[in-house]
Amino acid sequence: HRQVVTDLIDRIETGSTLSEALGAQPASFDSLLVGLVRTGEVTGRLADVLAEIVRSLKWQDELGARTAKAIRYPAFTAVVILGVVCFLMAYLVPQLSLFLSGFGAELPLQTRLLIATSAVVSAWWPMLVAAPPVAWLVLRVAIARSERLRLARDDWALRLPLVGEVLRKSVLARFANTFALMFGSGIAVLDALAHCEKSAGNLAISHALGRARTLVAQGTPVSEAFAALEIFPSFVVRMLRVGEMTGQLDAWLRNVSYFFTRDVDERLDHLQSMIEPALTLVMGAVLGWVMVAVLGPVYDTISQFGG
Repeated sequence: HRQVVTDLIDRIETGSTLSEALGAQPASFDSLLVGLVRTGEVTGRLADVLAEIVRSLKWQDELGARTAKAIRYPAFTAVVILGVVCFLMAYLVPQLSLFLSGFGAELPLQTRLLIATSAVVSAWWPMLVAAPPVAWLVLRVAIARSERLRLARDDWALRLPLVGEVLRKSVLARFANTFALMFGSGIAVLDALAHCEKSAGNLAISHALGRARTLVAQGTPVSEAFAALEIFPSFVVRMLRVGEMTGQLDAWLRNVSYFFTRDVDERLDHLQSMIEPALTLVMGAVLGWVMVAVLGPVYDTISQFGG
């Protein structure tokens, strides 16, 4: 970072503009930031543009942090549960099956199912462990090489129950924030839509934004273009229409971003509150199955001896 700042200072002192100095560091500053700074220099609103860039970067960082926090604990819990289940099936249950076989009595159905499941896991555990990462790697390579697969993946992700709606609103919140930043900085609508289309982060929404850009290029107002594509709820379209009528489209886009961000936060909290008990129930169900399958034959045998 120090070297980047030093290079910026050297370039500015030798006569380069700030946007030119930033553009010379593509690894540190993307084309959107450079374009915004260049627009601020041309319009004489560089200080305002820089303030908006800082606000946008802070918003994106906070949204990413909240999303990661909501996912981290359930993911960790799921891994722990998977590890416990594998330990039970690969080590503990085979020991218990030897113990139960000594009774000589016919084992109940749930016990036979448990022993059969344990046998499969014990025999095929290397493949069961290796299959998920190998499948994930193959699928990732295939998706990277095929736009059709990427589109199918992104469209499927948006249709997932609960999670899909959070993903959709997160992407649209980021789009509204970026579009408001670019439009408010003086960048043309078509140019702003073109950049948002490339940086949407979801190919299905990117294609929708591309169709919206085509409609706008044909003279359709922004609000009507989005209404035709049905990627925004109706109340958002009405807000955009008000923004166009009042000449404050960027302000209303920020309102849209705010509403989507707040909804994403609420839904993430709701998902987290649902996922944690669900994982606990799964863990309890597995342990309960093992206990019933193991203790059932023991209890039956003791009852026979008692009788």
